[in-house]
Amino acid sequence: MNTPIKSCRSILFSLGIGACLMSSAFAAETGPYVGASLGAGVSALKKGGIDSAVGAQGLQVSSGSSDTQNTTYGFNLGYRVNRYAAVELGYVNLGKYGYQSNLASAANQAVTGEFEAQGATLAGVGILPLSHGVSLYGKLGLIQAHTKLSAVGSPGVATSNTSHDSTGMLSGAGLSYDLSKAVAATVEWNHYSGLGNPETGYGKLNTYTAGLKYSF
Repeated sequence: MNTPIKSCRSILFSLGIGACLMSSAFAAETGPYVGASLGAGVSALKKGGIDSAVGAQGLQVSSGSSDTQNTTYGFNLGYRVNRYAAVELGYVNLGKYGYQSNLASAANQAVTGEFEAQGATLAGVGILPLSHGVSLYGKLGLIQAHTKLSAVGSPGVATSNTSHDSTGMLSGAGLSYDLSKAVAATVEWNHYSGLGNPETGYGKLNTYTAGLKYSF
């Protein structure tokens, strides 16, 4: 027969077990993590931006074209503050985009090369846990970007390489799926703006990546 004292002990024991389980679950949702991603970069360079950069070298451009897609990859180190928020420090290589600027000065003369961008990122992450290990998240932060324009002219055409460092905006969204307690798979879109200047070409880039994240 249960007595009031035994009933109280049972309740307290159950509450203690529940509290421990809740504490363990909470601890698993905080702490450091590392991640890596690989995917496609899609350029949205300002129309004529590269041609203008070539023109800044004293060359008259009649027409031009440039690549719009390339491989991108990145790494990040993050800390999950609580169930709904994290902060990340990372590195991203946004790819290299080839171009050709045809010159008006003479037939069959052109300048070819690549526009490339990479940089360090810092972002806050908002997390929306769903169910079955699935979470949605959004990012907002900054990129300290280094952009470079390499240029090679036709015989007799003098060119030079240019580079520029700038601070731009980073925004993004993604979905993660927990493969285990420590490992999660991610798919992510990011938008980078404020890249480059009139001497390197300038504009925006979008990345679409898949990756893995390991939580310690």
